[in-house]
Amino acid sequence: MYPNYEPNPIVARFPNIIQVLTEYDQVSPTEYRSTESSIELPWPERPYVGSNDWAVEDNINNWFVKFFENLNYLESRGRIYPGTYTDYFGYLGVSPTITGELTACPTWTWEDVDCFNTSLPYTVTWRDVLSADDPFDPSGSFATQGCGTWAIHECTNRQINPTCYGLHEVAWSWRQRKKGNSLVPITWKQSKESEEYQKRWFYEPAESQFLVVCDEGSWSVNIPGLDRFYDPIATPAVQQRCIYNGITSRNNILYTNLKTQIKLLSSNQTATFFDFEDTVDDIVQFSDLKNICLDSIGKIYVLDGLLSLVVAYTYEPNAPGDAFKRFASWGGFGTAASTSRFSFPNDIHIDQLDNVWVTDTGNGCVKHYSNSGTWLKTIIDENLKQEIPLSTAVDSQRNAHILTNESIRVYNYEGTFLYSYSFKDQTTDIPRKINTSYNREVIYLALKTQVLKYFRNGIFFGYIIKQKDNVNNITGVYHDEFRNLLITTDDKILKFPDIMTIRRLKGTLPTNFWLLEDILIHKEEYIQNWVYTRAFQRMWDNIEIFRSTLQFDNTFCKSYASPIHGKEKMIVGQNEIVTSVTINRVLTYLWDNFNTLINYFNPSCEEPL
Repeated sequence: MYPNYEPNPIVARFPNIIQVLTEYDQVSPTEYRSTESSIELPWPERPYVGSNDWAVEDNINNWFVKFFENLNYLESRGRIYPGTYTDYFGYLGVSPTITGELTACPTWTWEDVDCFNTSLPYTVTWRDVLSADDPFDPSGSFATQGCGTWAIHECTNRQINPTCYGLHEVAWSWRQRKKGNSLVPITWKQSKESEEYQKRWFYEPAESQFLVVCDEGSWSVNIPGLDRFYDPIATPAVQQRCIYNGITSRNNILYTNLKTQIKLLSSNQTATFFDFEDTVDDIVQFSDLKNICLDSIGKIYVLDGLLSLVVAYTYEPNAPGDAFKRFASWGGFGTAASTSRFSFPNDIHIDQLDNVWVTDTGNGCVKHYSNSGTWLKTIIDENLKQEIPLSTAVDSQRNAHILTNESIRVYNYEGTFLYSYSFKDQTTDIPRKINTSYNREVIYLALKTQVLKYFRNGIFFGYIIKQKDNVNNITGVYHDEFRNLLITTDDKILKFPDIMTIRRLKGTLPTNFWLLEDILIHKEEYIQNWVYTRAFQRMWDNIEIFRSTLQFDNTFCKSYASPIHGKEKMIVGQNEIVTSVTINRVLTYLWDNFNTLINYFNPSCEEPL
C-alpha cells in the first residue's frame, strides 16, 4: 500500500539516475534485436522436394541446412533487448499553477517576428503588438498598451546580415506600419522594397527592461509507483527564445542552447545556469542556434543556422577569470561546392575522432571537418538533394547515419553509401534530429512528438516516447555516460533511463545436440532407408532440444507448446520406396514441430479475446 503523499509534484534535486561501469553492456551485433523486432526467418516457406526432383541426398540435405539456419535465427532471437519504455524519471522545467494561456503580456522582440520565424506557437497580428483596443502611442517610438510591448528600434553600427530578403538597413516607425490592416498576421517577407520604411533583417535584442527571462524551472521528479500523485508535464505558453534546440552533457553538467543563448546547468543542483552572454566578451551575437556538442576534451561546439556559422569554445570551469574562450569558428553563407560555408545548416555532430560533421540542409549535403575547421570531405549525392538532410550521427564503426525527411542513409567514413533504413514503418511523425547512444551502438531518432531507437545496423529497437501528453515539440536528444537519455521539448528537458540490458527468452543450455555435419547425408554413405531415418530423427532432436531451452510462462505466446509429431514418426519405412512423396511427408512433420516455436518469438502475438 502506498503512503498517503500530498497530491503535488515531487520537486527535488537529483544527480545521475544511473551510474554504472562502461563494461556493463555486453554488445554483440548478433544480438541486435529487440522485443519490437519482427520475425524474419531465413527460410519461411514450407519444405518440400519437387515431384520431378530426385529424392537424393543433395535435395534432402538442402532442407536440413535451411532447418538449421532457421533454428540459429531463433537462437539469436532468444537474446533480445527491451524495446519500448513507458516511464521516465522526470523533467526540468516550469510547473505553473495555471497552464495553457499566457498569464501576462508577452514581450515581443525583433527575434520573435523576424523573417525566418515560421514556427511560432501562436499567430501574431498587428493588433496584438500594437494593442488595437487602445490608442496608438503618438510618439511612434513604442507601444505599451495592453499586450503590445515593444522595445525602441534604433539603427546601430552592428551589421549582421544573415542573407534574408533585401537586407534593408533604413529606419522605420510604428506609425507608418500601422497604416496596414491590423488583423493581418505579420510577415516581414511581404514588405515591398520600394517602401520608405523597412525592418532591418537581423536579430536585434530588446532593451533590457523588456527582455524576456527564460525560467529554466526545477526538476520535477517522477517516482515509479507514485504516478497517481504526480502532475503531468506542464504546458504553459512558451516564448520562442526560451525553447531548447540542443543538449549535450558531461560530468554532471548539462550543456544546452536556446535560440540565441548557450547555457550550462549543473544537474545535481536546482537550476543553476551559466549564461555565456553574461560571462564572455568574445561571444558571437547568435541568431538561430541549432545544436550544441562536445569533443573528447570538453571543447564546446555550436551551430547557428541563420548565420551559417560554427563556433567552438574552450571551457575551464575552475580557471581564474574568463573560463570561456573562443577556440575556432568558420562558416558563412555559401553553396555545396564551398568547403567552409553553408546554406541554413540544421545540425552539428562530433565523432569519436573529434571531427565535426555539419548537416548542410540548404545545400543538400553533409560537410566533414577537423576540430579546428579544416575541411575533410563533403558527402553529397542525388538522394540527399532530393530527400533533404536534417541531421547526422556517427556510430561505433565510424559509419555516418544521415537523417533525411524520408529515411536514414548510412555512409562509411570515406563517404561511400552503404545502405538505408526507413522510419516510416514505425511512424508518420516529422523527423527532427538523430544522435547515438553513449557507446554509439544505438541510434536515437527524435521526431516532433516521438523518440525512436534503432540498432546501428538499422534494426528497429523500440520507442522511448511513442505518445506522451503535452510533448509535441521535441527538438533534440542526447544519451549521456550514465545511460540517461535527455530529450528537449519546448522549454523542458525530459530525463529517461535507457540501459542496454539483455532480456533472455531462453536458458543457457545447448540449443542443439547434433551438429549440421552429423545430420547431413553424405555421398560416401551407402544410402538405405535407415540412413534417411537417422537424419530426420537427429533434426527432430535439435528442434526439441531447442524447445527445452525456452523460458515458458503462463502468457499466451510464451506458454508451452508441445511438439505435434513424436520422434517415432520421423522414419522412412524399411520397405518403402524412397520418393519425393515419402520425403515430403517427414519434412512436413519436422516443419509442423518447428512452426510451434515461432509464436514464442513473435512481438505482434496477442492473446485472443
